[in-house]
Amino acid sequence: MVPIQTGIALLLASALNARIRARGFFRTIYFLPYITAPVAVGAIMVVLFQRRGIVTMLLHELVGTPLVTWYARPPYAFILVVFVLIWTQVGFFTVLYLAGLQNIGKDVYEAAAVDGAGARQRFRYVTVPLLRPTSFLVVVIGIIVTLQVFEQPFVLSTTGGALPGSPGDSTLTMVMYLYTEAFRYFDMGIAAAAALVIFVVIVAFTLLLVALQRRAEA
Repeated sequence: MVPIQTGIALLLASALNARIRARGFFRTIYFLPYITAPVAVGAIMVVLFQRRGIVTMLLHELVGTPLVTWYARPPYAFILVVFVLIWTQVGFFTVLYLAGLQNIGKDVYEAAAVDGAGARQRFRYVTVPLLRPTSFLVVVIGIIVTLQVFEQPFVLSTTGGALPGSPGDSTLTMVMYLYTEAFRYFDMGIAAAAALVIFVVIVAFTLLLVALQRRAEA
């Protein structure tokens, strides 16, 4: 999920950084899902992706997906959770990339254009390398946020009284597992162990990415 949302955020930021009409309006629109309450987002998706939901019926007409309740079917439930998480987080990462793009001087692009670089070449050989520190930050935050996900998949999976992580364990996240063990089965030992694992994984990923970043800069 992290590579997908990172790529989308970079492309959106590049598009929004260009001189287009209503640029401020589009920046606001892309950021709205991030500031919307996660529980509200989950409730909205329940309505849109139920068997007779607007999005479900639209997808059925356009691409032939079956008329099913997405959050109640294993393959579709996982896809829906990934989509919701990307949709809600990509706006924040787009803002980070926009800030990084603002720090790249126009003279750098002008020099590349004088050397004969086209738009794609400038993006590949100028924009992407100069945004490495921002990309590093985006990836680290993305991993941490993904490991801490709880509200949206919890709302989607427990609709209709189902168990957290339903159907099956297709939408079960690490924090949801911790919650289930602590507050459903009251097994505080397992819950504490899960919390420790989450902490260790987050620290390990962060240290690994820091080491890779330093090696790349060396």
